[in-house]
Formats: sequence, C-alpha cells, structure tokens
Amino acid sequence: MSEFQAQEDINGLRFSWNIFPNSRLDATRCVVPVGCLFTPLKSLKDRKPLNYAPVTCRKCYSVLNPYSVVDFASKSWTCNFCSQRNQLPPGYNDISQTNLPAELLPQYSTIEYKLPRANAPIPAFLFVVDICTEETELANLTNTLTQALSILPQETQVGLITCGTNVHVYDLSETEFKKSIVLRGSKKYTTAQIQELLGLQAQRVMPQNQNQNQQTQYRGNISRFLQPINESEFCISSILEELKPDGFTVEPGNRPLRSIGTALSTAITLLSCRYGSGRVIFFGSGPATNGPGAIVDVDKKKPIRFHHDIFQSTSNSIYVKEAFNYYTELAEIAHKHGIAVDLFSCSLDQIGIHEMRNLSKKTGGLILVTDKFDTDMFRDSFRKLISQAIVLTNDSLEKTDNTSSKNPILLSFDATIDVYTSRELKVAGAIGNCESLKKKSPFVSNMKIGTADTSAWRVCGIDSASTLAFYFEVVNLHNSPVPPDRIGSIQFLTTYHTFSGEWIMRVTTSPHRFASLESQIDNIILGFDQEAAAVLMARYAIFKSDTELPQTIIRWLDKTLIQLFSKFANYQKNQPDSLSISPKFSIYPQFMFHFRRSNLLKVFNNSPDETAFFRHYLLRENTFHSILIIQPMLQSYPLDKSPSPVPLDSSSIQKNVVLLFDSFFLVLVFHGKDIAAWIKQNFHEQPEYQSFKLFLEIPKGDANVLMENRFPRPRYVVCNQGDSQSRFLLSRCNPSKTHSNSQNQIMQSHQNPQENQVILTDDASFQYFYNFLKRLVVQG
Repeated sequence: MSEFQAQEDINGLRFSWNIFPNSRLDATRCVVPVGCLFTPLKSLKDRKPLNYAPVTCRKCYSVLNPYSVVDFASKSWTCNFCSQRNQLPPGYNDISQTNLPAELLPQYSTIEYKLPRANAPIPAFLFVVDICTEETELANLTNTLTQALSILPQETQVGLITCGTNVHVYDLSETEFKKSIVLRGSKKYTTAQIQELLGLQAQRVMPQNQNQNQQTQYRGNISRFLQPINESEFCISSILEELKPDGFTVEPGNRPLRSIGTALSTAITLLSCRYGSGRVIFFGSGPATNGPGAIVDVDKKKPIRFHHDIFQSTSNSIYVKEAFNYYTELAEIAHKHGIAVDLFSCSLDQIGIHEMRNLSKKTGGLILVTDKFDTDMFRDSFRKLISQAIVLTNDSLEKTDNTSSKNPILLSFDATIDVYTSRELKVAGAIGNCESLKKKSPFVSNMKIGTADTSAWRVCGIDSASTLAFYFEVVNLHNSPVPPDRIGSIQFLTTYHTFSGEWIMRVTTSPHRFASLESQIDNIILGFDQEAAAVLMARYAIFKSDTELPQTIIRWLDKTLIQLFSKFANYQKNQPDSLSISPKFSIYPQFMFHFRRSNLLKVFNNSPDETAFFRHYLLRENTFHSILIIQPMLQSYPLDKSPSPVPLDSSSIQKNVVLLFDSFFLVLVFHGKDIAAWIKQNFHEQPEYQSFKLFLEIPKGDANVLMENRFPRPRYVVCNQGDSQSRFLLSRCNPSKTHSNSQNQIMQSHQNPQENQVILTDDASFQYFYNFLKRLVVQG
C-alpha cells in the first residue's frame, strides 16, 4: 500500500478504488463505494502559496490545473469539468510547453494561492465554564485557563461565561470591579432576547472594498464581553482566580442545577454578533439538568440514560430527543456564522456529549471525554489546542511536518470545500465533521450518502488532521461505459483563513482511469486500497448508526463483505477450501472483523457519551489513525530480539515479553507474567540487572512518543498480565485461544513457558469468522 500512502503524502487523498469501474452497474457490483478520504490541510513540504489569484473557469468556477487542456497558440484552456473554453489572463502570454506556470506542472496537483482579500479578523475564543463542581476541580480548570492566556497571541479576543443555576456573561471592560450580566438558566431565550439582554445593537456596515460583502456588525457593547488579551488579561485572570463553585444549595438526593443549554446558546449568540470566526470552548463537569438542553432529571433517583434506554425508548431517555434537537439547532447557528464548538467533558458522570455531539460534528469542533480536569489527558490536549493558535509565517509552515511536530494540529478557520467532477462522475455526499452549504450544481448526484444534495461543505474549525470522506457515483450506464482512453478528474477547492487572517485557497486535482469489471477486473483489483475502503465503509456504518441499531449495521457489514468476496475471490462452488483472494483484499476481512467487535459498534460496556467521543474521531482522523481506531496496533518487545509488530491476537500475549498496545484513545504497556514477577522482585533496581532496566524503558519511551504526537492525548496505562486493567488489551485481541477451545493447553500450560494467553469469551475468533465467510461465499 506504499503507492497509496505516497499519493496521500502529496495530495492528502486515499481512494477506495484508484481505477474506477466504467459504468454505474459495475460500480454497484464493486460493493465498496467509489470514494476517498481527503485531508484538506495536509502538510505540504517545500511549497509556499502563490501570490496571485487562481485562474478559474467562467462557467463552473473550477481552477486551472495540470489536467486542463491548454492551447498555447490561442492562449486559451478548456475546463476538464464542464468543457468550457476559457481565455488565459494577459499575465500568461509567455507560457509555452517549456515555460509553464506552477499550476500546470504535473507535480503540482495540489497547490495553494494567497487570495487578494482583506484579512479576516483574528478569531475569538469564548470559554464557557461549568461551575457546578468541587472547588479543587474548579481550581485545576481555572489554572489551566490562566496558562492558556499566556500562550494565545496577545491580540486574540477572549471572553468568559460561567454556568450553574444561572448563566453569567462577564464584562471584561471593567477593571475596578467585576461585573457580569446574569441570565436565568431555566429559560429558553431567543437569539433576539439574548442580544437585547447583552445590549448588542446591530447595524449594517458597507464593505471597505469590492472583495468584501456587506456585513452586519455589532458595535460598542460587544467589546465589553470580548476583549484582546493584552487589554483584559488582568481582569479575566482576576475573575478566574476568584471563581467559586455555584453558590446555590443542592438538596440531598438531587443533582446540581446546570444550565448548559442556556450557556451554550448565549455563547454562540455572542460570537455570532461579531464579524469573524471563533471558537466556543465548553468545559463540563456534570450533566445538564436545568433549562433547555437538559438530559436528566434533578432527582438522582431517576438515572441518566444509557444505550439500552435510547434503543428501547425507556422513561430514562425522555430528554434525549428534545435535547438533541435543541443542540442541533444551536449547531446550525454556529455553522452559519463560522463558529467551531469544542466540548471538554471532565467528569466521572456523563454530561450529555451524546446529545451535544452535533455541536462539534457540524462545526469541525473537538471533543474530549475524561474523568477530571486534573489529568494529563485534559491538560495536554487543551494545551495542544491552544498552542496552535499562533501566527505562523511561511518559513515556520515550511518546517512543520505532521509526523514530527510535537503539536500536530495547525488551526485554521471558516473553511469551505467545493467539489468538481468531470462528466463521468458526480458527488454523492460527504461523511465527516462538516455541514452542507446547500449548493446545487451539475456535479451533485441523485444518490445520497452522508451529508448530500450539495457540492460544497463548510468546516468552521479545521486543522491539518481534519479528514473528510467523499463518495462518488459513476454516471455512465452499462450500455454506454466510459471509454478506456478517457481520464476522469475530481477537484477539491478548499478556501480558509489562517489564524493571522490570511485567506488561502488550496486546489487539489486528482485524475483517474476507468476499467471494465468484466474484461479488466485485474486492473480494478490492483487499484483497490483496502485501508481506505475499510475506513470509508466504517464511516458509512457510523453514519447509519444515527438511525439504525448496531446489530442491523453489523448484518449490513457482513452482507457487503460476502458480496465483495463473491465478486473478487476465485473459488469452486460449495468448496470453501478452494477460495483464494488477491493480496489486495487479504487484510480487508480482518479490518471488518475488528471493526464489528470494536466499541464503535459493540456499545454494551460504554456510555452514550463515550461512544459519541469514539465515533467523533473516526469521522475526523486520517486513514492511518482511523485504521488504528478500527484495528489497534500491537508491538512486542522480547528480551532477546528487536521490537517488532505482532498480530492483535491472544497468541501474541506471552509470559516473557512486554507489549505496547495503541488503540488511538489508549496507549497501554503490558508486562508478561515473568517480566512482572521480575519487576516485583526489583531486579531492575539492582546494578547487575541494568540491562533489564534499560529494556523496560524502551516501550515506555515509545509510548511517550505516541502520546506526544497525538490529539487528543491518549489515556496511558501500565499493567501486568492478570491485572484488571489488562482487560483493555484482552478485549480487543482476536480470541484464537479461549476457555472453550483450549482445555488441553490450559492443563499443560505449566510445562510450556511460552504458553499463550487464554481469553475467557464466547466471541468467535477471526479464523472461525473467516471460515464461515468462505462457506457463505462458495454457497453462492
């Protein structure tokens, strides 16, 4: 798969089928949709934005690219998406086949332009703090926020809102005494009511130049609540330092009154009254119980909803639908105004991420679910988010590399992504943390997958890790397939602004050949990227999970796997052992096996908030990290050999090795029984066993590297074989040896020091799963 990864490094693209089927029927028979994973802000090495505007087609507005047909004699070009002939600008009079501008060079299939627009205002950060928590926890949070003020650029506008029984919007213009506007937490306010209470007066502002649209700006009073750090740092630091838990008494047997819905509505309304994008960052320490958006009753006798309550619509889930719809409405407002919403849940209890998930999903925001504010997982993740809000020069961008940067995300704002396709293709939809711009165009398919019926999407908060899945339809009918000599094209136009306000357009154009599934099936097989295909199918499954039960989705995945193998495997009817499959498909069943067993679909042991958290990152991460979420990585550290990857299988768990397990959300160092016994006897502390001490440091060092380079910071666990925490590893391993198939081995385990781990489970092993798959395939 190195050729596919090389393409991803250049363009940020991974396609399920790199050679497309040449008709709609053939595309259907391929089972896995024609689609791609696209990382719009993938780090580009040795490339600076061009300091001139792109040349666009006067009919469809796509951009001149290396695959456009250029007539050097007439100085014109033909659009490869709508076939419109366009005249080149006067600045291109000197071009020839030996003197090409950068955008026509084949190696510049991805290129950036610095747009001649007035700079956007520097984004604002509005912190929303839940104060219904213990004093020590609140102090941990406020200390972290105070540190954040020293990291953010001093010209950044910041604001502060707290929520408890009521909502307080702090006036940062006052230096002598602290002042706040108080809103009743139990009331559902309209946008106009919040604006009136905050004293925000709207007025139309004419554009300063022809490149700006007329804007509604809110002058005067909004500066009371959003102030640059260099003017308000003392004031906001004093407020944070003196912040106390909510003063309203909580009756015994009751939950605190938390007005999260009103607080988020106020925050989004406040930022929407400002010209420019921004982020609402919410810090929650418990469930919403008061006012709009409440997810549970104040009375603790009424438990919070779990998955079975939601599936079965029990009395515990009576708040779910109303709260979900309320937060979705807020998400639509935030998306309309280019506001990203980040949700940090730091509580042993659920706070309602399940209901609030669209706030982050539709705006490109981030989610974190952990236990407390006093954890490395929270502190480090929040620090990485804030530390990327810096003004990066071209030189610093050039040196930034996603694989080596300690903080791999680079924040950008208010991105729009337009998709253009040649006449053989249409875009069926997108799945990811984005929202539709409802742009109707000739490139939109009637087939709908994900967020569909549009050829343009917005991502309010975007970074170099944000990845979207796009799905396409082959238009040609089976009786008029795409000719074998024709090359189709897909173009992505990503327009965004950096933290410093510069507007950038990134143009990515990808050409594709077509082949017949009947006469050129080998070519189609060679172009199959099983990693990208697995992630595209997994995202499709998660999209379906909003309306379908997990068991229904698992049956759908099994059905598609059977159909895929029926089409591309070689076998003799009713002879399972005769089945053979190309290496291009060999790992795909393994991905599906681990995906159907993962906590993305098997939600029994997870809360709805945790499930929403896990699914959120499958919908935003690149191919590598998504595969890690689907099938975790396992690295073995033997005493007498070099470290090496091993199968995610119970046979890899041995007494005399250390294992490093990485599931994206969890990094675990696992000591086999013998290793654990030596540690217990303090061998690593004795001078004659210094080599053993160094051996133990190697996996821990590798674990630190993994955690340092990832957002959000994973949970870190060190455990021994037989410990309760070893369940995190055992639950994800293929149970090749279980209590039901290894009785003889268990009886003889004392005779064999290399005896593998036996897993106590009724789950089927991968070998059983694969054998059953073969039986179903050969039966036709």
